[in-house]
Amino acid sequence: MNSFLGKFSDGEKTILKLLVENETMTKNDIIKKYDVKLTTLNRMMDSLLERKIVKVVGEAKSTGGRKPRIYSLDDENFYLIGIDISGTRTNIVITNLKMKMLVQEKFPLKPNSLPEDAINRIKLIVDKHILNLNIKKENLIGIGVGSIGPINMEDGTYGSIEYFNNKSWCGFPLKKTLEDMFHLPVLIDNGVNTAVLGEYLLGNGKGDKNIAYFNCGAKLASGFISNGTILRGKIDRADSFSHQIVNFQGDKCECGNYGCVATYSSIPAITKKYMNLCKLNNLDFKINT
Repeated sequence: MNSFLGKFSDGEKTILKLLVENETMTKNDIIKKYDVKLTTLNRMMDSLLERKIVKVVGEAKSTGGRKPRIYSLDDENFYLIGIDISGTRTNIVITNLKMKMLVQEKFPLKPNSLPEDAINRIKLIVDKHILNLNIKKENLIGIGVGSIGPINMEDGTYGSIEYFNNKSWCGFPLKKTLEDMFHLPVLIDNGVNTAVLGEYLLGNGKGDKNIAYFNCGAKLASGFISNGTILRGKIDRADSFSHQIVNFQGDKCECGNYGCVATYSSIPAITKKYMNLCKLNNLDFKINT
């Protein structure tokens, strides 16, 4: 299996993380954020340059002497696969090391969809696009997956997923199946955690150390980053916030409690209230699905 991250020292991984977060940096910029000796940094940067993981993109201004080089991730040699699996569709992307999306393709999932069918379709889509993009398989470094849950992030197996009628999803070894199929390392998290990480690194939360992300759809899901770290509860579920009780005399939630956030702000809850108001006022109503 191609273990890309296994080829780097802890110090090199720290440099790569800094370049992901800051895009471009001089060696002096790196030293300010990472307590490392210049001689050690020089050795690590030379290694990353030689392996075409990092490249020089320019020179910074100097008050005297040689102008410091500006470094960034090399966006021309290595690539990542991203997969997002929700209750209604699967989204696949291929990006370069700078997370620039080179291609994207989606396909729908239905309540009776089989996990094997979904995985086989993912494989066909990825193979098609790496051929079209002329990407060598040895230059694919890994797969990141954000998925509905519950899913065990250690071994990548699903728990009981209420979105799908087909019980074959329960216990399905997603991580192992993808690793065996692509011969690449696979990292898995629940979808809302991958979403908040995306916003933190590349989106509206870029530059902030503390952000909250809410996905208000068929379910209300939330993810939080504090001081640059994803917050995880004892039971790391994407819908934990939606079952916070805000009104003990409120409507009954599907979890059995009363007055959860989900009974007010999820699409099913809003739809139900709309239908009840229409009935109360003798109005015709129609909901397009």
